[in-house]
Amino acid sequence: DTTGLPASYTFQVADSGAHRFEGVVFPRAGAFRIGAREKSGLMRADGNPTVVRDQAPQDRLYWGDIHTHTMYSDGRGTPDETYDFGRRISALDFAAVTDHSFLVEDWMWDELKKSAGRFNQPGRYVTFLAYEWSGQSDVGGDHNVYTTDEDMPIVRCYSYFNYENLRMYHGPNKGANHVDDLFRTLTPRFRNENLMVIPHYGGRHGNPAFHNPQLQRNIEIVSDHRRSEDWASKFLENGWRLGIIGSTDQHAGNAGFGVRRAGTKGGEEGEVFEPSSPAENGTAMVAVYAPGLTREAIFQGLYHRRTYATTGTRIILDFTVNGAPMGSEIRTSEPPKITASAEGTARIKLLRVVKNGKVVYSISPGGLSAKLTFQDGSGDYNRKYYYIDLVQEDGKKAISSPIWVN
Repeated sequence: DTTGLPASYTFQVADSGAHRFEGVVFPRAGAFRIGAREKSGLMRADGNPTVVRDQAPQDRLYWGDIHTHTMYSDGRGTPDETYDFGRRISALDFAAVTDHSFLVEDWMWDELKKSAGRFNQPGRYVTFLAYEWSGQSDVGGDHNVYTTDEDMPIVRCYSYFNYENLRMYHGPNKGANHVDDLFRTLTPRFRNENLMVIPHYGGRHGNPAFHNPQLQRNIEIVSDHRRSEDWASKFLENGWRLGIIGSTDQHAGNAGFGVRRAGTKGGEEGEVFEPSSPAENGTAMVAVYAPGLTREAIFQGLYHRRTYATTGTRIILDFTVNGAPMGSEIRTSEPPKITASAEGTARIKLLRVVKNGKVVYSISPGGLSAKLTFQDGSGDYNRKYYYIDLVQEDGKKAISSPIWVN
């Protein structure tokens, strides 16, 4: 049923998983939250927010988990089981399996390609062929490689792992032993923005000393490992223009459903990072604004940084500077005008404007919805980046991609 609306639906659960309602129409624009209750009334839950508009928007909001592992590297379950869980249980719009390439044999890579192809259903559920290049931090650290193509070579790293490990790939392809070598290997295959490389904290955290602006377009800021604002900020401080994503990095075969707590290190006074606490729980998801649910459309949303990260809940967040969407690069001779709106999955504790790593404006809405407008009248807005940091009362967060000014 829907709060304040006359419509209601009754259905009997035939099996576990997500139930898709077709043809649901809201009678007016606004923010809605759909509730579900079990027939006896003993169980009830409220869903994530839905924003309804008077006219169809150019871009819609899609949810995904693009960092998962299976039994083909150091996880559990098959690629098919992982994709099926993401579609049927987690109700994801898009997903990717990113098994560690140094553990993936050639026959496994063939199966991973077939699985991604089988589960890709434009308009319903999108999958990407991907892998994790795992190098020690001094040679670049962990990076996931994604493509819109149905096929690509898999590149392995041998800089850290023991040749005596029988689980490793022992074939003739020696791969790339430095992330710069990975970039050089991938560049000849880059066309029409079909490839992307995303660093993450992981077991061997990505190194901000190395960057390729054509290929490295986002950074994974939250996962089952931890909330990594402190680590990711070093990339932005270096001037790298990276969008913000989250994904689980889960190893249980459950795309879209992480299992670990995610804390963060404390920051200096005035910075955006809070100390770890029991309330700061959750895992990670990536939200993408895109014109449609296809590989190409979702990938373009990722590539052009129309993204934000959450700690596992489907918080709706929108953010502009002078009308330009998150991920943009703009020029202005006037004080930048920042606007943001949000619909939470719990009461919103803080909605903050962050400028080059420091909070410059903050409101405490206290409700499920929030809006802010802030004009930076400091006169200091050259070579600056702005983003939105949202904190709910339940500890869940959303972090937008930056917008770069001048």
